[in-house]
Amino acid sequence: MPHQNNRKRGDLGERLAYKFLQQKGFEIIDTNVHLGKYSELDIIAIQNDVLHIIEVKTRIVCGYPGENPEFPVYNVTKRKLSHIMKGAEIYIQSRNMTNLDVTVDVVGVVVDKMLKKAWIQLFPNVLEGVD
Repeated sequence: MPHQNNRKRGDLGERLAYKFLQQKGFEIIDTNVHLGKYSELDIIAIQNDVLHIIEVKTRIVCGYPGENPEFPVYNVTKRKLSHIMKGAEIYIQSRNMTNLDVTVDVVGVVVDKMLKKAWIQLFPNVLEGVD
C-alpha cells in the first residue's frame, strides 16, 4: 500500500510540474522514461536550445505550510543524481541529441490537501557544485 501511495503522490506532482514547466516556456519532449534497472527520468524538456532532465519531488502536507514551504528538493541524493546522469547519458546517446547543452533540474512540489493548493518551484542546474 505505501508504494501505491508514493506512486499516486509522484503522479500528482509530475502532472503539476508538467503544467508549470509548460507555462514557463519549456517544450516537454518526454515523460517517465525508464532506462535500465535504476534510472527513470521524470520529465525531459527543451528550453532555449538546452535539454533539461527534470526530477520531480513531491511532498503532501495537511495545513498551510507557510509562505516558504520546505520543498522536497533536498530528498534528491547524490546516489539519485548519479542514476539520473546515467539515464540521461543513455537517453541523449540513443536519441542522437549530443549537440545540445544539458542540465539536470529539480522541480519541488508541495501540495496542501486541506487547502487544495500547490506550491511549485524550479531548482535549475542542481549538479552545479556537486562532486
